[in-house]
Amino acid sequence: MGRLCRSCRGERLSHRVVVRLERRPQAARCHRADRPRSRRLDRLFSLLLKAHRIPPPLYDISTDTVHPPSYVAGLELRQATARLPAEYPANFAAQQRQAYPDIQPVMMNLPPDLAFERALRAARETSGWNIHAVVPQDGRIEVVAKTLWFGFEDDVVIRVMATEGGSRIDIRSTGRIARRDGGANARRVQAYIKKLNAAG
Repeated sequence: MGRLCRSCRGERLSHRVVVRLERRPQAARCHRADRPRSRRLDRLFSLLLKAHRIPPPLYDISTDTVHPPSYVAGLELRQATARLPAEYPANFAAQQRQAYPDIQPVMMNLPPDLAFERALRAARETSGWNIHAVVPQDGRIEVVAKTLWFGFEDDVVIRVMATEGGSRIDIRSTGRIARRDGGANARRVQAYIKKLNAAG
């Protein structure tokens, strides 16, 4: 039997915890001396649920939720295969900030051309990424990212902009098919951010 994805493991764990908690009131009445232990178990179950929480249904993740990087070359690809819109849903921003507060732009003390080269190199080194657009004058890189297990294709766009004294790199990852991606797009963005920061 194959390994369950994190979302499936979370759902299974949540079910077991709920069943356990539903059985506990009767047991508590019969074993009042165990109340301190029961409270400790309650806290443990709460921590486990938080650790294995089901990701929110966000199929579009961006380091810039106000002005997300736009797809250009990827629009034609999405028109042929995508069931989901290419426009960033405005109601995703608050949910993303709460669920993934670590997803932020990457700031570099490099001029835009060097930052662009570093962003492109990190994209080329990422397994499962097929780069199909590199536009240095716009600071834009577009990618088709294939998922490991099922081979689903998602879209990624990277934007490099000049800032005072350096550059800012934004990344956006958008699903094509499933509204519930199990956190795949968020993990993809987090991994790319980590790679960029490690290279710096």
